[in-house]
Amino acid sequence: MIVPAILETDFEEIRTKILQVENVATLVHIDVADGKFVDSTTCMDISGLDDIETSCAFEIHFMVNDPCKFVEKRVRKVIKVCTQIELNSHHIDMFIQKAKKLAYKVGLSLKEETLVTELKPYLDQIDYVQFVSVIPGKQGRPFDEHVVNKIKELHKTHPHMYIQVDGGLDEKNLLKILKAGAKGAVIGSHIFASADPAEAVQKYKKVEENFYAN
Repeated sequence: MIVPAILETDFEEIRTKILQVENVATLVHIDVADGKFVDSTTCMDISGLDDIETSCAFEIHFMVNDPCKFVEKRVRKVIKVCTQIELNSHHIDMFIQKAKKLAYKVGLSLKEETLVTELKPYLDQIDYVQFVSVIPGKQGRPFDEHVVNKIKELHKTHPHMYIQVDGGLDEKNLLKILKAGAKGAVIGSHIFASADPAEAVQKYKKVEENFYAN
């Protein structure tokens, strides 16, 4: 699945970008960053997503020191949430527990340098794994090829786990992660920095369709 990714400080910019791709994307990825866990700060209030008139659903990636405070109540249009595994185990356990209680699909995200083995205590509790394939916090950073081997490693031991990749993806890298076993591609700057974001989504969807057809 091709998932357009939005990292913005202003909620109206989030709204604008969602509307640019709503006719070609069923799911949109929203990054939430507190300027502490990563070096960027984004819009922190996701409750307004329910007020956007769109057919899109949303997934949220919490790059924050305390993700638990963001899962106090259900945001209706949000269906998936993930946070970083590099947090302490107490925050992760509480986040999974609270997110599950709100009927979200729950994932854990790994930075480039984090070992796949760090997932072991949580794999029977989560719905998906996200590999961050750039230095997290800003869009437009280069893809790290080492992530391909990490995808292969997890896919070999847990072939039914849904794996998505976030960061630095272009047409060439998209094929690499699909071949390695990923099912989701979270793409930000290569979609929204293009002249026509909707056309860019369609381009990546075509690459994905051709991969599964062959």
